[in-house]
Amino acid sequence: MRQTELHLSEEDRSTIEAIRSKGVHHAREVNRAHVLSCLDRDIPESQIMAVLGIGRTAVWRARAAYLQGGVELAVFDVHRSGRPCQYDNNPRYVVTNLDAPAQQLYDEVYCQRGEAENRIKEAQVGLFATRTSCQHFQSNQLRMLLAALGYVLIERLRALALQGTQLATAQVDTLRIKLLKVAAVITRNTRRIRLYLASNWPSADVFEHAVQQLRSP
Repeated sequence: MRQTELHLSEEDRSTIEAIRSKGVHHAREVNRAHVLSCLDRDIPESQIMAVLGIGRTAVWRARAAYLQGGVELAVFDVHRSGRPCQYDNNPRYVVTNLDAPAQQLYDEVYCQRGEAENRIKEAQVGLFATRTSCQHFQSNQLRMLLAALGYVLIERLRALALQGTQLATAQVDTLRIKLLKVAAVITRNTRRIRLYLASNWPSADVFEHAVQQLRSP
């Protein structure tokens, strides 16, 4: 394979040697300086890659950057062509035929479409709606229906029992950990069922509030 050729100027050679010897630069910058120095001394690419632990693309990229912009572009982390530009603000444009103030359309209509995507993701991740690994369609359909039913129950729980609490807007995973998946002692007699929860459970007050809200009048 043809050797990658590169010849540094005397000034650039001095700059490269200073970068390699001072020990005050980032490791990736020192590595690039090593590559340029090795290419300038006609050291084979295979030896450069073996010693520095880099690929052939890194060697070629260092050479191309040097030929394009000198040591500054080839060694240091500067803004290069191909990278996205950094802006001070993030302008958004929405084209619509709805007749309403722009800010209201953006906040109450456009952004709510993204909120709907969050609810779909919550059902998929929190309630495992995507677990359709069975080979039979009917079985997978049943799993989807159970996930949908679970989401309806969770939504009603938030709307009816958790309003005014710290879990009023919590997602399924948080509700499962803090409110539903709880260790308890259950006793049963002829008249009632009792739950004995830990006295130092952090969500005990939220649980009690939810039970009071769901209790029949």
